[in-house]
Amino acid sequence: MTIEKDFRQQALEQYLTMYEPAINTKAIELISEAAENLSECRRVLKYTYVKAFFMEENNAKHRLENLQADLESATEALSQLFAD
Repeated sequence: MTIEKDFRQQALEQYLTMYEPAINTKAIELISEAAENLSECRRVLKYTYVKAFFMEENNAKHRLENLQADLESATEALSQLFAD
């Protein structure tokens, strides 16, 4: 939980450093929400990898792996936005 709070705090500090003269409370809320969503995506992926590892090879496993790939892409895209 502290890693998530640290991540959220770093994102907010970076925003405030860049845009301090024009602090926008809506932007701060959006950054905080995006940081929470990114943490949740990573948490979901972490548990689905374990689930998929123990599943038998069948259509359900392939669907799960496809969904994982989609979530990985979205998570990476959101993470890249934070890095920029």
